Amino acid sequence: MRIRDGISTLRSMKISPSLIKGRTKIFLENEQNRVFLSYAGLQVLFHAALSIGNYLTVFLQQSGFTPSQVGMINALNAAISIFATPFWGAASDRIRSIRKIVIICVIGMLVTFPLIPMSAGATIFGISLVYLIVPAAHFFKNPAISLVDNWIVRTVNERRMNYGSIRGLGSLFFALTGFLMGMILPKIGVRATFFLSPVLLIPFLILSIRTKSDAIKGKKLSMREMGVDRLFKNYSYVSHLIFSVCVSISLNGAGVFMPYLITSIGADSAQFGFITGYVALIEVPMLMFLSGYLRRKFPLRSMLLMSGVFFGIELILDSFAGALWQLVLISTLRGLGNGLFIAAQGNYIYSMAPDELKATAQMLNSALCSVAAIVGILMGGALIGAVDIGVLYVILGIVAAAGTLLYLVSCHLGKKGLKIDTDGKLT
Repeated sequence: MRIRDGISTLRSMKISPSLIKGRTKIFLENEQNRVFLSYAGLQVLFHAALSIGNYLTVFLQQSGFTPSQVGMINALNAAISIFATPFWGAASDRIRSIRKIVIICVIGMLVTFPLIPMSAGATIFGISLVYLIVPAAHFFKNPAISLVDNWIVRTVNERRMNYGSIRGLGSLFFALTGFLMGMILPKIGVRATFFLSPVLLIPFLILSIRTKSDAIKGKKLSMREMGVDRLFKNYSYVSHLIFSVCVSISLNGAGVFMPYLITSIGADSAQFGFITGYVALIEVPMLMFLSGYLRRKFPLRSMLLMSGVFFGIELILDSFAGALWQLVLISTLRGLGNGLFIAAQGNYIYSMAPDELKATAQMLNSALCSVAAIVGILMGGALIGAVDIGVLYVILGIVAAAGTLLYLVSCHLGKKGLKIDTDGKLT
């Protein structure tokens, strides 16, 4: 009866398939709408794939690797990123195409991801092949994360569109996928994630190939023409790099060893997906609904500073959690901080870097963050055996807070003493 009533209501409203088709055609005839849908689709597919492929530490833990070995493998991943990230970033600036480099990196991920679970039980000269295959996969994965964001940030800025609304869809599907994986992983096993993630990367790859627009324009450049050294003479950019490094030490150290924190309170480490999913869910309103408003009201630098405050408080509070629900509740601060950080950082670097170095600036920032990740991971691996894991999280929280305070001081000195605009422009 209700179905008939619904059909009658639609007929009375004169909503027909032809009307819907016509409205859809009108919507798609607008170039801005087509661009939005294309890049929203890229974000959704890519972040859903990342969410599925977010269980490396859990896989290594369940495969019998010790905390120090887990830390070493993740440190190797970060070490690879130090070279891979600026390499791919400079390549995209030189050939004037981020899209083509993204396609190359995704193909690399498709080849290497399925090899990871197969390498855990294999050795060469007594050394697990995981130490070789996992870093090889991250040679493509870590740069791809930065490149996809850089590609979309630059395109939407040029078209005066809100990056946050597009990126928010990525966070939403990262969250939904994380919740789904948290429910089905106990049944299918963590090994399956290394095969499921490439499944979503295939339609992402197809859409990337079909999306012809590219953020970079102009002829190919030589390294001399690019003038990379100019970035290190930019006070605002360098100040932000230092802040990013401190945040990366904290967040990477905390992220890698979160499964151990979960286990220490008596929960299943596979529930890690629920926490990452919840964090991404909190990011969604920040990115889709508040980021545009906040960017109009506050400088990008202020948004970055506030994200650092959230990170520091969240990590310290994690050390006091005694149950999974408490960790989930505290992670609200991480979601708020991530929302602010994601909405502001790409746009901040974009506004500070010269046109011919925008991709390189983003990728150099990512590379230095990889160095910081090594510090955070190795520090965590060393301390986790010597001190209670709660103490580790307090230390990481202090690092985030100290970096935020240093950034605040540097911005104040730059603005008041050196008369430099450190706020970041609204682009």
